[in-house]
Amino acid sequence: MSDQVTSYLSAKKALDDATSLCERHAATLAEIGSAFRNWREVGFSNLGVGYPAGAIRTHIDGNLWPNVKTIAEDLSVWHQARHEADNAWARVPAEFRSGLVAPPSR
Repeated sequence: MSDQVTSYLSAKKALDDATSLCERHAATLAEIGSAFRNWREVGFSNLGVGYPAGAIRTHIDGNLWPNVKTIAEDLSVWHQARHEADNAWARVPAEFRSGLVAPPSR
């Protein structure tokens, strides 16, 4: 196996890992976005914030919600991993690409 293939496989693994993490963030954001359609009945739990009795019908566990900085950092990791996987793929000679999966198109 060529060094270029080894480098690509490592970069592709990093991209796959970053993609999985960002997909989880996207699912969490979609779930919370859906709950916020009825925002007048939504509250966060486990954050030390109180609400009047009976005011909240939908509770979102604040411990499960990533903060914006974490999401931004994880997106940055994904973009860097994507860049590195694309570059590593470009360095793999055509004769070694058989059996490899190219990075996904944007």
